[in-house]
Amino acid sequence: MKVWAVLIVLFLTACNLQSQGKERHDSGPVKNCETGGSSGIAWHLLKDKNCNRLSDYRLFQDANNPLENPSGPGIAYQLATELFSDYAHKHRFLYVPEGSVEYDGVDVFQLPVGSVIAKTFVLPVSNKSEYARDIVETRLLIHRENGWIGLPYVWNENRTDAFLVVTGERIAKYISIDGVGVGFEYEIPTAADCKTCHISRTSDSSKIVPIGLKARHLNIEVSYEGRKLNQLFLWEGAGLLSGLPYARSEIAGIPVWEDETRSLEDRAKGYLDINCSHCHTPGGSGSESGMFLEYWRDALYFDHGICKRPGGYNGGQKGLVFDIVPGNADQSLIPYRMGLLASEGEGKGQMPPIARHLNHKEGIRLISDWINSMPARDCL
Repeated sequence: MKVWAVLIVLFLTACNLQSQGKERHDSGPVKNCETGGSSGIAWHLLKDKNCNRLSDYRLFQDANNPLENPSGPGIAYQLATELFSDYAHKHRFLYVPEGSVEYDGVDVFQLPVGSVIAKTFVLPVSNKSEYARDIVETRLLIHRENGWIGLPYVWNENRTDAFLVVTGERIAKYISIDGVGVGFEYEIPTAADCKTCHISRTSDSSKIVPIGLKARHLNIEVSYEGRKLNQLFLWEGAGLLSGLPYARSEIAGIPVWEDETRSLEDRAKGYLDINCSHCHTPGGSGSESGMFLEYWRDALYFDHGICKRPGGYNGGQKGLVFDIVPGNADQSLIPYRMGLLASEGEGKGQMPPIARHLNHKEGIRLISDWINSMPARDCL
């Protein structure tokens, strides 16, 4: 009874704080866009206007429902494994105004100017729930003439529209984790925060790029009109994707991290790829660490963390020395830092460093099991 009493208090508190926060968006400082009387996607606004209301862009047939029925030519898509975001479920849609997406076997697909990626975050009641109804935010990535821009939209209390919050926000939420109620602050990123994860640098420039639109993340079977089809071949057949290899065996892929029919190493590497490699890659915001976590790299090499000392981190309260100590997860920094929280005063060590206020217990267990399964090795 005590657990449920705590849950009720957390729920009422969260609803009250959430309602207070939402009232600010409806009268935000950004002017509403003039959409005109035409129907369909407002490409002219997406081109260069940061509209206050998500509905101004007309990306969905029902402006109150960002979970299905995208306006044409939008298409829903899925990833093999999702980046962890406080157990939120995500609904992704891709809009390409004209032309097609250019296939790449390793890096992010090249999308034509005008393309839009919409991702809506929905919180479930518990970490075990397959259903989620609490629509919190919709993030847009828009490819404009001068590059990609990220715009975060927060849904109001009545779920009638979402409003632009360029300065970010934290909203009180709760979730049941393994039967125990947990209150936390869900974080809406600032527009500038988008650069932390989406940045790609070269010797003379930097730019924002998408994360999940890579062949290995998209190479999965999806349901389409009652059939199971490979997602990439579905895109090709719809004229959305060009340059796809004819032989499916030539296309990279990663396993779903929960799929226990796949090897523990492949599942762990796939999890690190989607959650970490956008920063831990040459040119990423974590490239200075010298640890690179793309799926295609050899997992037993130094640059994948094996017996590697971290750059710019002192090992935390446990004084750990190496990112991965084969055979010993307790002495490895990767699972340790996955379990740190900035909200508990451990912001310097938390990984990923932003937009996470809960620990992914299942993910930590997966990475720990993988490290413990490695042949033991003395890193000193």
